[in-house]
Amino acid sequence: MSGIEGRHRAGLPLVAIAAMGAGLALGGCGGATPAPSSPTATATATATASVTPATATPATTTPSPATPPTTPTTPTTLATTPATPTTPQLGNLAALEELWLYGNRLTGGIPTQLGGLAALAQLSLGNNDLTGGIPAQLGNLTALRGLTLRANGLSGSIPAELGGLTGLATLRLNGNGLGGDVPPELGRLTGLTKLYLAGNALTGCLPAAWAGVPAAANDLAATGLPFCPPRAAR
Repeated sequence: MSGIEGRHRAGLPLVAIAAMGAGLALGGCGGATPAPSSPTATATATATASVTPATATPATTTPSPATPPTTPTTPTTLATTPATPTTPQLGNLAALEELWLYGNRLTGGIPTQLGGLAALAQLSLGNNDLTGGIPAQLGNLTALRGLTLRANGLSGSIPAELGGLTGLATLRLNGNGLGGDVPPELGRLTGLTKLYLAGNALTGCLPAAWAGVPAAANDLAATGLPFCPPRAAR
């Protein structure tokens, strides 16, 4: 997919934004300025011959004055404000259900304002150049079904607040620089069917509840971490 697409439902606000593999560079983008066409100078000459019956007069050529070179037109460039991945305006799209910005060149941190998009069901920011930590505010997205942050430069620990995303089916955090223990609160994510955490520096153990994630849809073995012992019933 190239470009940015927004999906509307009749009579309703924007519910989806998709710009996957569009090569966006929100850290400093602007409209391309077309090159002006090369000016050309045009000279025309008109040849006229004057012949009288009595005496033959050599033909003379009277050149017309050269047309002055045309002045190149300067292209009009629309003034744009470079966007950044931390643009808070995204947090104002209260009806947004899907945000797909996978595979671009986004830089900076993940906007904390995304945690206010209560209707968001899919958030995909993978394969970019995002840095910093995972905002704890993403734990407020209780409608979220898929969270993809893989293949960035994220660091810090996994927020325990993500354990509140109990409806999550897909979690991809692999290929970052995350560290620290896997929060035991993530054991509340019992509906996961796709789970990828490898390529980080995580420590501790994996929640025992994740043992039921299909083997073909997880990379837990590649983390080198054991499963935590099941908690004793209280």
